[in-house]
Amino acid sequence: MPDSHGMDTVTRMNVAASNKPIVVLTGLNDEVVALEAVRKGAQDYLVKGQIDSTLLLRALRYAIECKRINIELEKLNELKNQFLGMAAHDLRNPLAVVKTCSDFLLEPLGQNLPAEKKTDFMRRIKRNAEFMLKLIDDLLDVSRIESGKLVLDLKPVDMMALIERNIEMNGMLAGVKGIQLLFQSNGPVPRVRADGARLEQVLNNLVSNAIKFSNPGTRVEISIGAENTNLVVSVSDEGPGIPVDELDKLFKPFAQTSVTSTAGEKSTGLGLAIARKIVQAHKGRIWAESEVGKGSTFHFAIPVAD
Repeated sequence: MPDSHGMDTVTRMNVAASNKPIVVLTGLNDEVVALEAVRKGAQDYLVKGQIDSTLLLRALRYAIECKRINIELEKLNELKNQFLGMAAHDLRNPLAVVKTCSDFLLEPLGQNLPAEKKTDFMRRIKRNAEFMLKLIDDLLDVSRIESGKLVLDLKPVDMMALIERNIEMNGMLAGVKGIQLLFQSNGPVPRVRADGARLEQVLNNLVSNAIKFSNPGTRVEISIGAENTNLVVSVSDEGPGIPVDELDKLFKPFAQTSVTSTAGEKSTGLGLAIARKIVQAHKGRIWAESEVGKGSTFHFAIPVAD
C-alpha cells in the first residue's frame, strides 16, 4: 500500500462491506500510511517481508475478532440510544400526571378538596409512579440481557407450584375485571432445570397481558404439558386477537400493536422482549398464535431436565 490508492481502497471497503474485517499489507517504509488505514477502519496491518504463516493467521483472527466486537458495540450503542429516546417519551406523560396532581394537592384549593377526591389524586400518582418504576426495571433488565450479563440460577423447578403462585398473584387482578383465570394440566408435568424466578417473570408477563387485553366476562387459561423433550406452557385469552402481520414484531423492544387494552392499562413495550430473551437463555422458544376476533395464545417451551 505505497500510496493513496490503498487508502481509497480501505475507505471503499468500509462503505461496500462494513461488516468485513480489513488487514492492510504494507512495505517497510509505509507504516505511517498503514497506521492511518487502521485509523480509517482497518483492523490490523502486516509488513511485507516480515510475514509467516503463524503471524498471518494470528493477524486474521485478531482482525475478525476486532470487527465482531466493533459491530456488537455499535449495535449496543444503537440500542442504548433507542432505549433512551423511547424511555424519555414514555416517562413524559406519567411524570406530567404526577406533577399536575401533586401541584394541585399542594395548592390552597387542593387542601379543601373532599377526602375521596384527594384519594383519587393520590391513586393516580401511585399508579403512574408504579408504571415509571416498572419501565426503569424493564430497561435495566433489557440492558443486562443485551450486554450478556443475564446469569441464570439453574435449579430443579416445580412448574405446578410456580403456576399456582402466579394464579394467586394475578387472581385479584382478573377478578377486578370480571375475568375467569383458569388452569389446565395436560398429563404428567416433568420437572425442568431452570431459573424459577425468571420463568415466573415470563409467565407473569403473559398472564398479565392476557388479562390486560381481555373484556369482562371472558376467560384466561393457563395450560401446561410435555411435548417431545420440552415442557410447554400456554396462556390463552378470549380477547380481540392480534393481526397476523403484527405477530412478528410482538417480541421486539418497545413494540406496539394496533390492539389496545380494555381498561386503559399501560404497557412499557418491553415485557415480551424480555420474556423472549429469558426463554432463549434457557435454550427454549416463545411464540404467539392469534386470529382477530378469536383471541390469542402465547406459548413458551423449554427442555425438560435430563
